Amino acid sequence: MPEVKAYKTVTQFYNRLKNTPDTAAGDLTTIFSYMKILDPESVVREGEQASAQNTAGVPDQIRNAYNKVLSGNRLNPKQRSDFKAAADKIINGNREIYSQRAAEYEGYARDYGFNPKNIVGVQEPISSNNQKSLSVTGKDSKSGKVQLSDGRVITMDDAKKLGLSWQ
Repeated sequence: MPEVKAYKTVTQFYNRLKNTPDTAAGDLTTIFSYMKILDPESVVREGEQASAQNTAGVPDQIRNAYNKVLSGNRLNPKQRSDFKAAADKIINGNREIYSQRAAEYEGYARDYGFNPKNIVGVQEPISSNNQKSLSVTGKDSKSGKVQLSDGRVITMDDAKKLGLSWQ
């Protein structure tokens, strides 16, 4: 499923972006990771000059910021914050698409008598920083699922593994 592959790729870069320090190297990683979130198929390598040819799906403004940081300039705190906030919005949209497809395939697995976890797997937490702020906002005892504060729907067993509880 292309949605699953893209989600998993984007999630890796999102986690890197969310955990970067406020240093010159961190700025480079922040922008590089953001470019990969926008266009996971781009072929630019971290530390390599970004051009229109190797980052076709990335807006010029982002590519230019990356090249400036590569040449020694730094991001200011607002720019860092803006990159992270924009990445949050993108990952939430991708997570919703992924969750819908995962639920669809969980249904197929159950229909054929398979364990859905063996087909779909367990959705990993997005970031260790975010895991602490997760909470259960709803539950469906019939399906054995809970909804998390970040919008994901996971099994009650997986929620317990994450250390979450509910009434």
